[in-house]
Amino acid sequence: GQHRPSTWIYTKYGNETLVRHLLLSMNLDHEAILRDMSKNQIPIEEAIETARYCDSIGVNRLSFCPATIHGGTVIERFWRKGAYQPPWIWSCIEIINTVRDELDIPALLDTSGFGSRRGPYNCKKCNKDLKHMIIANNLTQSKIEYECECKNEWLAEINNSDMNGSTVEIKHIPLY
Repeated sequence: GQHRPSTWIYTKYGNETLVRHLLLSMNLDHEAILRDMSKNQIPIEEAIETARYCDSIGVNRLSFCPATIHGGTVIERFWRKGAYQPPWIWSCIEIINTVRDELDIPALLDTSGFGSRRGPYNCKKCNKDLKHMIIANNLTQSKIEYECECKNEWLAEINNSDMNGSTVEIKHIPLY
């Protein structure tokens, strides 16, 4: 049967339920963490599958929470050594837009840390605009439509980052 992913918290408030899904690979095997992070395999599909599962069991609301880098954590140690970077905001938007397209469950995207060096970011031109747009669209539940030059860089990175198994350092770790 299906099981609850280890990256989400299920909370019940009377008859209402909320699931908060942490957008980060939670593999506890040290070598696997390094392998996954270096190959950019923090899967967007896991987040979408979690949303589908939550919808199927009657969860009333979803909140996607992209990981930010907090002091004194394992993630911070990886980040300081260049082994981890927060995801592109584009990856977060891909998740929320897909969920809003496919499901009727209200889905929120937490914007804590967006645009900072320790949180999800794109480029200086669009970080702030996208953060404000995401907050507004959390209320309307509409898709986030926005274009910026950096979107092509994101697309190239997610489509080609594992093409040849290169160990060349990349700027972001996408959620795919």
